[in-house]
Amino acid sequence: MVDKFKFTQVEFKVLKLKIQSSPLEITISTGSMSPWIRAGEVVKVSAINPDLLQPFDIIVFFDGKSLICHMIYKINTENIITIGLNSYKFDRPVEFKNILGIVDNLKFSFVRKWLLKRKIGKLEEKLAGAEGFEPPTY
Repeated sequence: MVDKFKFTQVEFKVLKLKIQSSPLEITISTGSMSPWIRAGEVVKVSAINPDLLQPFDIIVFFDGKSLICHMIYKINTENIITIGLNSYKFDRPVEFKNILGIVDNLKFSFVRKWLLKRKIGKLEEKLAGAEGFEPPTY
């Protein structure tokens, strides 16, 4: 089980190698995905081909210093845009090489996806009026 939160680039690469042979259990350190994933909860993360990722998938990625567990908002050819469910801002674009894997034991129902789309739509509307706001590029 991975219950460490800060990583070096080398340690992240070791985790990427380990996850290729079997899923990893990772302890979530913050409440950014609450109420669906709470701080301290353990999630099962499996390796995935980036071509198979879809919006609303929950992934674990490396931001250069720690592992982050967030939901995919948009996917483009070079990177993906993610967001925490308790956040009012989009994350910086994530390069595919920094994705550790997909959370296996949590999928959103149709109703939850609809509610999340509404929340994100409201976030986009709110931010559209902010000076210098540009929606994430896709």
